Amino acid sequence: MSALVAYQCERELPQDAGIDSWIAKKYPLTLNYVQSDEEISMESGKSRNMFAVPGFTWRLSATIMLGVIWLSFLILWLFFWAGDFDVYQNLAIFIVSLLAAGGISGVIWGTVGRRMRW
Repeated sequence: MSALVAYQCERELPQDAGIDSWIAKKYPLTLNYVQSDEEISMESGKSRNMFAVPGFTWRLSATIMLGVIWLSFLILWLFFWAGDFDVYQNLAIFIVSLLAAGGISGVIWGTVGRRMRW
């Protein structure tokens, strides 16, 4: 059953009318339906469960390892090599390393987004 998102009503609901039809007639612009994952999978016949996607575990492991490697790089950089550069150069290295890690992560997860229709 769909989850109903609507503004709160101040009046009593009629006993003979359903909540959906009463709100739709009374407040037509405030009615929004949010489909659950179960409804989407029932309609399309496909599951939207992330853990059911082939290759999810290696992507998750690779993302965690990427984060650990990136943090290790930053710590090593700050302790050993950051003193040779000024603040702006160190900031540029931080931003470039963050963009590189984000790009690698985007490549890793890009195909999953297409499969899950994000």
